[in-house]
Amino acid sequence: EKIGRAFISPPGVPPQRVEFLHTSLRMSLENENLIRSAQRRHLLVHYLTGEEIEALVHDVLDMDSKERDELNEMIDRYF
Repeated sequence: EKIGRAFISPPGVPPQRVEFLHTSLRMSLENENLIRSAQRRHLLVHYLTGEEIEALVHDVLDMDSKERDELNEMIDRYF
């Protein structure tokens, strides 16, 4: 839920291209017109950096088996 709709790229993308994509996406998602338009439609626009998403993914991957079982149970129940 925290990650939302993430944009990802395959391995091997040149660092300058990744940085360009990060910057372009951040600028787009922080645009006041886009934010106002999204609010009128009751849509949430929240930008997370690649590093923040990576940290969230690592948190999930580092879960112990009890936490993973609880998460799977919630997913089965609500999704």
